[in-house]
This record gives sequence, C-alpha cells and structure tokens, in this order.
Amino acid sequence: MTATAESLVHVTSTTKRTFAPDVARVAIGIQGEHDTREACTAEFNERYEAVCRGLLGAGVEASAITTENFHVTMRQQSLYLPWEHGGGYYWCKNVADGYEYRGDLQVKLPADPDLVGGVWIALNDCGEGVTFTITYGLADTDAARTELMGRAVEEALAKARALAAGAGKDVGEVRTISFGSDFGGMPAPMEYGVRSAKMFAMAEDCADGGAPSLEPRAIEISCQVSVACRLV
Repeated sequence: MTATAESLVHVTSTTKRTFAPDVARVAIGIQGEHDTREACTAEFNERYEAVCRGLLGAGVEASAITTENFHVTMRQQSLYLPWEHGGGYYWCKNVADGYEYRGDLQVKLPADPDLVGGVWIALNDCGEGVTFTITYGLADTDAARTELMGRAVEEALAKARALAAGAGKDVGEVRTISFGSDFGGMPAPMEYGVRSAKMFAMAEDCADGGAPSLEPRAIEISCQVSVACRLV
C-alpha cells in the first residue's frame, strides 16, 4: 500500500507597522589632549562635572547617566638620528609626544521633545571637547515584534483560506509555521532620527542658541512568516 502525499497550501505574509518612539538615547563623548596624563585626567574630570551639571539642570535623573569607559593613550613620535658616516637618517626609537584622553557617557530618556531639547542645549553649552549624538528608538522592540508576528500569522491564514476557497477546498490543520525574518526597529542614522552636535549646529533654528525641532520620527518594523496548512 502506497501512502498518498497530503495536499498543502503554503503562504508567506509580511506585516509592517510604524511605532512612535518612546525613548531617546544620548551618547556623549568627552575628549582632549595634553602633555601629561595628569592634565588629561584633570581636564576630563572638569568637563565630566560640567556635563553632569548641565544634564541634571535640564531635568535628567542622575540614575539615567552612566559612564561607559575612560582611557588615556600616549601619542608617539618616531625619533630619527643621522648616520655617523654618510648621509641619511635611521630610526632610533619612539618617544612620547603627549597624551590623548576620551570618556563616553550614555543617557536614556523618555522621548519627550521638551526634555530632549533641554538636554541638547545643556550639552551644546559645554563647549569644545564635548560631542553628542541623540537617537530615538523603542524601549521594548521585542514586544513590538511579538505583536507583529501574531498579526502576520493571522494574515497568512486568511490568505491560505482565500487560496483554498479558490480551489474549491477548505483549510485544515496548520502543519508548519516558520519565522522568515524581521527588520527595523533599531536606531539608524537617517531613518530613525539620529542627530549629532555637528548636524544640529547647521539647523537654521539654532541661530539664537536654542535647540532645533526634536520631534521623533516614526519607527517602522516589518515581520515575515510562512505558514503551511493542509487542504481538505
């Protein structure tokens, strides 16, 4: 007796939705250079305190400010000496040529344009040596994707029923469901509204020292699933 392969209907569905950003992340860099390590550390501490004062004055909670890293590196310069006999020079050694430092901070805020605007002004007032990037995003992209996966499966089953009806069949049990891919929902430089200090300085509405318009852009997330159902 030969087994008969069952008839299946295979459907792929892609669902997308836009979400309003609910979080703003601020990446702050503090950097500079000096002749000694001690001078680098002292200047970093001074600028770090100025940044924290500005953020707290703008309404940021102290718990929202975290330090990611701090490092001091030595600049080196090659020392060349002349040959004793004949022309030319030879490399002798590398010598210290000052020091550079950098520290990175992270701040997580609600996506409130007024709050983010105040943070922009505070950081912009910190002057040279302080750079920053503001990124809008979603606090919980997993929840958004889970919602879309359920919706994609519902749409795939609706398509399967429509195809089966066109063939004079009904849809039976679901045999397989596979998650093809999802994309979106993560901050990206253009699509999701990343801004940097340099870009902000070019905005026309910054001429009076205020912050530019910081309304967050919508974030689009897509989800693709494939479903196979038995035809009856």
